[in-house]
Amino acid sequence: MAQASGRIFMCGRRGHGRHVVAPAAATLTDVFGRLPEPPRKVALLRPSRIGDFLCATPAFRALRAALPDAEITMITLPMLAELVRRSPALDRFAAFPGYPGLAEQLFDARAAARFFAAMQAERFDLAIQMHGSGVHANPFALMLGARATAGFVRPGDAPGRLDAALAFPAEGHETERLLALCSHLGAFDPSQPSVATRTEFPLRDEDHAAAAHLLSNASRPYIGFHPFARHARDLRR
Repeated sequence: MAQASGRIFMCGRRGHGRHVVAPAAATLTDVFGRLPEPPRKVALLRPSRIGDFLCATPAFRALRAALPDAEITMITLPMLAELVRRSPALDRFAAFPGYPGLAEQLFDARAAARFFAAMQAERFDLAIQMHGSGVHANPFALMLGARATAGFVRPGDAPGRLDAALAFPAEGHETERLLALCSHLGAFDPSQPSVATRTEFPLRDEDHAAAAHLLSNASRPYIGFHPFARHARDLRR
């Protein structure tokens, strides 16, 4: 298990030749090492759309490698249930019910109350907030009732009720930001080969068969374009 330090090293955007050092967090690191025993039940919060989910797959792998015997529950948007089921790093899917300030899903107070009651009954050992700076997501993560809760905070903010917190890096690719959080928690060694940042979308035989059928009358070259990013910076990638 990686030894975390107060300052987390991250690789910069591929091809830019820069390095980004995230600010030191205002709390202890290596939350795995500080728990009385390795977490057996872990909840991850990442209620984002498909691109953000795929950017998080290296972090999911790192957490699975650090916690091979843990049951990892992914809390995310209902539309991503199939991606969770396909991921070898994740065990269970829980549908994000919406929450004030998190615009990805409409908020239903009664549905949220039922959700939190069910999640608290799970008695998670660890909840990890992987959804941005945590202004709205950290209160949600704390409501899961885990023995320990960790995640990002805004630069300059105190960790508050979190047991481990990392200032959200202002720069760097999303995959590296999330791996920086894993490193901060003691689950990832930043000196690992760059292949650790590879994203993945597991495909099955029926997926290849469906693609072959869809493209059977098409001529090369094939060009795929996804124009539905919400931010201009994402359209430039």
